[in-house]
Amino acid sequence: MKVSNVLVILILILCYSCKTEETPLQKHLREWIGKDIVFTDSLFVFNNADTLYYANIVNSKCKLILYVDSTNCSDCKIKKFLYLTTLYEKSIRDNCPVVIIFNTRDIYGMEMAFERYDIDMPFIIDWNGSFHRTNRIPQEEQLNTFLVYNNKVVIAGDPLGNEKMQKLYKKQLMKIIKDEGN
Repeated sequence: MKVSNVLVILILILCYSCKTEETPLQKHLREWIGKDIVFTDSLFVFNNADTLYYANIVNSKCKLILYVDSTNCSDCKIKKFLYLTTLYEKSIRDNCPVVIIFNTRDIYGMEMAFERYDIDMPFIIDWNGSFHRTNRIPQEEQLNTFLVYNNKVVIAGDPLGNEKMQKLYKKQLMKIIKDEGN
């Protein structure tokens, strides 16, 4: 065998051996981008909200959704929601509302938690898990925050505590707002 043939074979072996496997998180992320988000009929809005609020959220072209499986520390998730709402300027929030959806049957407990933290914002309850099932929300908590535009996921991932994700969300939000203005 010629030296050039041996070199080609070695290069091919090296190229294929360097291929990295996709992690489950990367796979979920890839699957989520462009995914349709469906708001099911069994969702309920609480905390000084009316049906108009829900209709505005559902019909809003842009929304930042935080889905919370409240079997884990609901208070922790409420604090996260508070921080998420303050992360972006009011002008961004006005054009792209932050929506929190809790998968819980403990409506009274959620109302008390919102009262305890003096939050006068509506929240949505997925009391029977239909939003979770219909949209196949991942178990990975890092993927339970997503930016939705025209009911399609644009970004999935938790921007809190991750400066690169915060910048990515802000950049995409600014692009959406600019495009909406034209």
